[in-house]
Amino acid sequence: MTTGRSSILERATAIISAFDGRTSQLPIGTIADRSGLPRSTAHRLVDQLIQLGWLVRTAHGYCLGPRAARTSSEKDHMHLRAAAAPLLQALHDETGAVAHLGVLHGDHVQILDKVSGRHAPAVPTSVGDRLPAHATAMGKAVLATVTPEDADAIVPRTLGHRTARTITSRTTLHAELANVRARHGVAYDNEEFSLSVNCIGAPVRSPGAAPSAISLSGRTPPEVLARAVPLVREAARRIEVRLDRNGMSSPSAESTASFVGADLTMLRVLNTVDAHDWL
Repeated sequence: MTTGRSSILERATAIISAFDGRTSQLPIGTIADRSGLPRSTAHRLVDQLIQLGWLVRTAHGYCLGPRAARTSSEKDHMHLRAAAAPLLQALHDETGAVAHLGVLHGDHVQILDKVSGRHAPAVPTSVGDRLPAHATAMGKAVLATVTPEDADAIVPRTLGHRTARTITSRTTLHAELANVRARHGVAYDNEEFSLSVNCIGAPVRSPGAAPSAISLSGRTPPEVLARAVPLVREAARRIEVRLDRNGMSSPSAESTASFVGADLTMLRVLNTVDAHDWL
């Protein structure tokens, strides 16, 4: 009985492994070829995997279902968090502001990580929170990486507001995203998500990684927080390097000191700011 169960699991695993990320849809013949199974066996197991939610039938074959997609997403998020963790800590250590990592889920940004120290109550967010993309620096940073048509497909037709400053017009949002692109991806949230809280964000671009971004937030004047833009952009770039270098596998440890020490010019920007001006 155990051998039979193992055989079924091995065959099911071979079928799911046939979807290697190079294509989202496969015909049954390709699934059979890649899994090394007879076509009739592959077809029978595919039907069972559809019933269990691991695969779904499409107009052109089959693709991974919600259970497989959820597992893949959680794994990718783990690698993204590992790559970003030391850079978020460095940003927080150097500025005192709250550092976030978020990933786009539909028309919201889900917070994957937050480094805040004693300033946590100053920024009303928690790991796992889902924030409207159009009202946050992280969300706008990610939306600016796609075409206006794709952005329209992502955001809701009616943009909800969190504060009086929240963008609620699609026309205004597109103008803002154009400004973000002109700033090479840097996005701002000036009390648009939460009153008295300002934020700057930058996208994290890496093949195979979920659409994501990092940010610095605090009860800090926008013009003061903006002086950390070079640091945020450099941190995002370094996260991309870590992800690319490790092919979305768990990145090796990289000291925070090495990140800080390699960018003395960037840190001199912060030296022009009185520490009490930050938070």
